[in-house]
Amino acid sequence: MVDNMLNTVFTIGHGTAKLQSFIDNLNHYKNGETYIIDVRSVPYSSYVPQFNADYLKTELKKFGFHYVPMGKEFGARRLEFEAYNDNSQVDFNKTALLDSFQNGINRIKNGLALSCNLILMCSEKDPLECHRFALISRALSKEGIAVNHIIDNDVISQEQAEEELVIKYQSKIDFLFSSQAEQIEQAYALLNNAIGYKKV
Repeated sequence: MVDNMLNTVFTIGHGTAKLQSFIDNLNHYKNGETYIIDVRSVPYSSYVPQFNADYLKTELKKFGFHYVPMGKEFGARRLEFEAYNDNSQVDFNKTALLDSFQNGINRIKNGLALSCNLILMCSEKDPLECHRFALISRALSKEGIAVNHIIDNDVISQEQAEEELVIKYQSKIDFLFSSQAEQIEQAYALLNNAIGYKKV
């Protein structure tokens, strides 16, 4: 068990794991009232039906977890016109300003204020390939909330993930005339371009 630090959330991606293995992993981070926050826009899949919302909620309850769907607030596929750039792709910076998204952030903050243990869940196993890191965790960090990403049997912080992100895009980043903060911003923009949902 990991001690639940005040003002800290976790994230996890289910990938193609078997449900029992996924729950076994979650149990390492269970502490008191633990809520699995589903941030998927579409919480259903024929490829991994064990993670379909209705079934997942029932199974998680058996192990003492609360399931909370928050795809409307935090999903990567946005209904709001304002979330898209001129290329019909979701812009994470614009999305973070939406009322619905900010309502989600406030719900997370309220949960933490009540000492709830919160784990954000999406489908991508690697946080560097997922909007839960590039959009949601980034916004939470700006609010002073610490974010830890669960990857198999390991945990990395948002800051460590940002370092890995810069390394991932180092060939496309201006290191000579930009600060570390600017390099991280460039890396986030490149990731947005790579994974942001685009209307067909």
